[in-house]
Amino acid sequence: MVERFSGEWKTVKLGEIVQIIRGVSYSERDVHRAKLNGDCLILRGGNVLENGHITITDSDNVYVNGSIVSDKQRIRKNDVVIVSSTASMRVIGKSGVIDSDYENVAPGAFLLLIRPLKKPDVFAPYVSWYFMTETYRNNIKRLVAGGVIQNIKMEHINDLIITLPPLEEQHAIADTLSAFDRHISALSALIAKHEAIRQGALEDLMTGRTRLEGFCGSWKTVKLLDVVRLVQGLTYKPEDVDSHGTLVLRSSNIQDNKLSLENNVYVRARISKEKMIQEGDILVCVRNGSANLIGKNCILPAMSNTTFGAFMSVLRGDTTGFIAKVFESSIVQKQLRGRTSATINQITKKDFESITIPLPPMDEQLAISSVLSALDSELSALNSERAKFSAIRQAAISDLLTGKIRLERTAH
Repeated sequence: MVERFSGEWKTVKLGEIVQIIRGVSYSERDVHRAKLNGDCLILRGGNVLENGHITITDSDNVYVNGSIVSDKQRIRKNDVVIVSSTASMRVIGKSGVIDSDYENVAPGAFLLLIRPLKKPDVFAPYVSWYFMTETYRNNIKRLVAGGVIQNIKMEHINDLIITLPPLEEQHAIADTLSAFDRHISALSALIAKHEAIRQGALEDLMTGRTRLEGFCGSWKTVKLLDVVRLVQGLTYKPEDVDSHGTLVLRSSNIQDNKLSLENNVYVRARISKEKMIQEGDILVCVRNGSANLIGKNCILPAMSNTTFGAFMSVLRGDTTGFIAKVFESSIVQKQLRGRTSATINQITKKDFESITIPLPPMDEQLAISSVLSALDSELSALNSERAKFSAIRQAAISDLLTGKIRLERTAH
């Protein structure tokens, strides 16, 4: 017979079991962009990820002299950092668990550091998981609703309620959720490996450095618009926007060279047939405030009642799928980056007319597209599995930290 945990849970205020520490305040003269001896790395909102962890990269870091950072402000394993001041309702309260030991790292002034206290009936990792729950997020939204600049005060955190099961069950819950994280991290590493393989294959096959078996015909260099047609996007007025109607694709609808149908805009307007999406169209961002987004692209499936906005264009007529792949490669992307000015981030029709691409015989185009599409399918399957486990993880966080589901007790 399976024995589940059945002990009573208790509710306490967070302030009874955690210490809340303000982030480091510093001025511009304290900042170093390159780390000096004795410096401390400062965490900011961008270091806190949506998945409840933190990231520290080698770029865009801020360092300050360690003398202005107290010992308690330096992060430790099982601490939690939360975004405590921001203009974004979506970002306020975003939290990241410190799941490793770091040396000389501290949160900045717009973050709060939450440190579980050492108590005999409290397991620190369990407390950290509370900040991943919908209960926590909903409480934060309620506390800061209505402000232009959202700020979380220390007393806000102190007064939040957390439910604590017996210590053994806290350990079991934290261990179960950590197992989800380990699996998701392993999937992420596998995805990164596959992405590197796919990118290497893309560059090798598009340049002809690697030829597929059985192909030896000569390639030619052609103008891009000699093999596909450029269609420019729809210009519409603010009064044309509606809650329903024709979907207008914008740059935000392209994520990682894939179509994303979130934050959609619809219009009610007369639109020519030419500006309606056709299957196989290559959607390209041609104008944007960010130079990094210029040239961002994806292949479109068959879509009914869908057009694309004025800051976008489509390349139409890619019958083999090869053009979409070569457009994604450095061959085209380098040409695009060389044509955007410092003041206006855009690709004009004239720019498109000057782009050249390598073009193998038709049968080799099809073969190359098939190989790359197979790699894309493998990546898509891995991403789907990671998304599935992430959703299961989030549901488990909610169920386990509320007692809705009680775990089986491990036999000793």
